[in-house]
Amino acid sequence: MSLQGEERKAKILQLLESKGKVETGYLAKTLKVSTETIRRDLDELEGSGKLKKVYGGAVKIAQKGEEAPHLIREAVNVEAKKRIGQKAAAMVDPGDAIFLDEGTTTLKMIPYLQHIRGLTVFTNSFPAAVKLMEYTNKQLFHGKIIFIGGEVNSGHARTAGSLTEHMLDPFYFTKAFISIDGMDPEAGFTGYDSSKSLLAAKVIRRTKEAVVVADFSKVGTRASYRIAGLPEVHTMICDSPPPSEWEEAIAGAGLRWLDASDLKSGNTGD
Repeated sequence: MSLQGEERKAKILQLLESKGKVETGYLAKTLKVSTETIRRDLDELEGSGKLKKVYGGAVKIAQKGEEAPHLIREAVNVEAKKRIGQKAAAMVDPGDAIFLDEGTTTLKMIPYLQHIRGLTVFTNSFPAAVKLMEYTNKQLFHGKIIFIGGEVNSGHARTAGSLTEHMLDPFYFTKAFISIDGMDPEAGFTGYDSSKSLLAAKVIRRTKEAVVVADFSKVGTRASYRIAGLPEVHTMICDSPPPSEWEEAIAGAGLRWLDASDLKSGNTGD
């Protein structure tokens, strides 16, 4: 017997709290109702601010001033991140030594790196390292993978902290691709997590070309910790052009802004 409406929605929130993400098909099967009923429930719960709908289901809403876990971030703004990832990968040249941080947008670059020869990819992201190893085992990626270790943050599927920063010391990068939580002309590029922000700042100091990848939801947001000022970053790749009132500040900082919205979703990777 299926649950009644309010009881069903309470169960959805309970499952969401324990899992971080729920899928429509799974909910329909578990709660013994149609997918249409589940979609209506999710619409109502999103309308009351209790969750965020994403393709195929829903995710928890991060508290204000808090970085959402990797599982949740991976399900948000997926198409925009694919476009940005494709645009970013087009900047990578054979023989580059690149750093990919643990952002879910940098993760979308990896399908487009498969056949670029002579790459060395440094990362502190467990999902990025796993994906690169999968491609290596399928003989689709032929470069080196160097994992930057340290203290493990399981919720964000990354390493960070002083030990991770220390492990960067022997290395310099041709290009570094950095994710952020916020960006505005005055504060520059910012993050919600101190250890992530400190690591990103050090990577930027150790790369020839720093590239920030971020969907438009980060634009106009100011997070708690400074990563870099606008002049410290060479390129910003977003799924939208910058706000018109920012153009003077961006030009004055020498920041190149690339708009990935012109890429078609059918051309984005797996």
